[in-house]
Amino acid sequence: MSSPSGPVVALEDVKKQIELYIDCWRNIEKKFVNGTEEHIQQNFFGNISTECEQKFLIISKYKMHGLSYDAFRKLPIFLIDTQRIQVNHDHYYYWAFAADVYECLKVEISHVYDDDISGRFRLLMDILFLQSHNPSYSNQKDRLERSTRIMIL
Repeated sequence: MSSPSGPVVALEDVKKQIELYIDCWRNIEKKFVNGTEEHIQQNFFGNISTECEQKFLIISKYKMHGLSYDAFRKLPIFLIDTQRIQVNHDHYYYWAFAADVYECLKVEISHVYDDDISGRFRLLMDILFLQSHNPSYSNQKDRLERSTRIMIL
């Protein structure tokens, strides 16, 4: 099956990519996880870019908008496994895309979701992306400030 932007990425493809990423890190992790607690935390939250990230992140091979519904829905479960290594760009890309999907569907599902929860979700996403290595930092900062003002009012 394919979409206008290319073939749909199946759940099995996503699982395989995550397994390759974790296996790659098993071979190099001693280099990064030996040391002080501060050093380990710095690595974990620093989005280290190794050969593993270049070859085996989901975003290095697929586009988030190309995921099948099943792969999109279950990806957060698999991303938990990668958190043993680090919070990587797959996490940021997934949640950015999920926030955009929500934004597109929010009118259609507004009878199910509460506006307060919706606002808090957007604020959480803004905070997450503000801390990421997003090249559009200033745009995210402006959005966070707007969201914060809206939530306070």
